[in-house]
Amino acid sequence: MFLIYEYYIQEENFTYVRSIFENTEAFFEIFFSNKVQYSFLLSALIFVLFSFLLLLLYFFYLNKMKVSKYEDELENLNFKLNSIFENTSKELKNKNKEKRIFKVLKNREVKNTKKQFFSIANIILEVSKRNQDKLSLLLLDIDNLALVNTKYGEKMGDKLILNLAKKLEKHTRNSDILSRMQGGSFIVLLPYTGIEGAETIANELKNIIEAYTLKVNENANITYTISIGISAVKIFEDSEITSAITRVEKALFLAKKSGKNSIYINKD
Repeated sequence: MFLIYEYYIQEENFTYVRSIFENTEAFFEIFFSNKVQYSFLLSALIFVLFSFLLLLLYFFYLNKMKVSKYEDELENLNFKLNSIFENTSKELKNKNKEKRIFKVLKNREVKNTKKQFFSIANIILEVSKRNQDKLSLLLLDIDNLALVNTKYGEKMGDKLILNLAKKLEKHTRNSDILSRMQGGSFIVLLPYTGIEGAETIANELKNIIEAYTLKVNENANITYTISIGISAVKIFEDSEITSAITRVEKALFLAKKSGKNSIYINKD
């Protein structure tokens, strides 16, 4: 009886132990099976994330290329706009210069002001170069002014100078620029005028002055004459008006040397 019981106990224990081993084996099978499955899922997830990251980098690269392309286009457009703006500004500047010139010509704002004469004359020279217009200079000087000052006094000499200024203002065109240079000398810039036209104007002025009588006092009147030098402004050679003034001064010197009350044209 005891042996039977002991055998039963042993058999039961063996069955229990075997069930434990079987359960353990099943556990490890499930564990390792799940581990493989989890590893596969983890690898798939990493692959998906890596692929998504590469896709993001690719789109970022494409966007960067597009932005770079747009930046280049914008830079080119900006360059073109700047060029257009500069050209437009130059055109407007030139137009404003011409408007200012014509305003000055109309209002004769620079008469008897030497500094302004040089400034405006150089602007007119630039415009004449661009439009290929003729341009001439007259330089007039009162003959024997020193003798008038000695005989009748400097006040009488000043009256001659003032009278000549008024005559020039009255008998020159609105487009002409007048200025007193020094003493009894006056300069006249003649826009749109060649040598022939300048000579015609000079002769008219000389005849007007020669025919005029100026009252000294109740008992005496005097007449006076002028000498005139003429020179063309070389619009494609003269960088500034001073070059033409040098030539017209030489012409006036030769007019005085030839006997006064005369006109000399410098054709150099």
